[in-house]
Amino acid sequence: MNKEAFVVKDFSPYKKAALLLNGLHHQDKDWILSNLSGLQREKLSALLVEVAEIGFESTDKYATDIVSDFLKDKPRKNGHKKSIEETIGLIDMASASSIHNIMQDEVPDVVALLLAINNWSWSSSYMSMLTEESRENVRFLIPEYLAKMPDSVRDAALNYIQVKLIAVTDANN
Repeated sequence: MNKEAFVVKDFSPYKKAALLLNGLHHQDKDWILSNLSGLQREKLSALLVEVAEIGFESTDKYATDIVSDFLKDKPRKNGHKKSIEETIGLIDMASASSIHNIMQDEVPDVVALLLAINNWSWSSSYMSMLTEESRENVRFLIPEYLAKMPDSVRDAALNYIQVKLIAVTDANN
């Protein structure tokens, strides 16, 4: 397969992620892969091999155009705002225990960031699952995030949680 065919044929979010990862330092790439679920890691690892075999470099025009479009802060489509609202709705429908499962290894800053994004239906139940020390740390940090959260940070956090929720759902089905 050539570069253009890779980009045009069934261009999935995994292919976008593989192109993004391809441009990273190997230690950063390894760290990101180690934090994914087994299925996600397998899919991305296979695509990274394909990207290497095709000969993509982080400076290739195809990769550069796609990666820069993918990382733009501004909405890429008219539906961007709607997709963020849908993501918030999806995360809000999750159970407190699902959120606890995917957030249990996160530092208090990440938890506070998530909780500052929305008045989640599960937030009280979720907070009761944390240790007292974690609860206090998170409560202390939330006002900081409420005061200064750029849309790009909010969007990245929401996408991160959505991907983890989908992975948990896929693993359970």
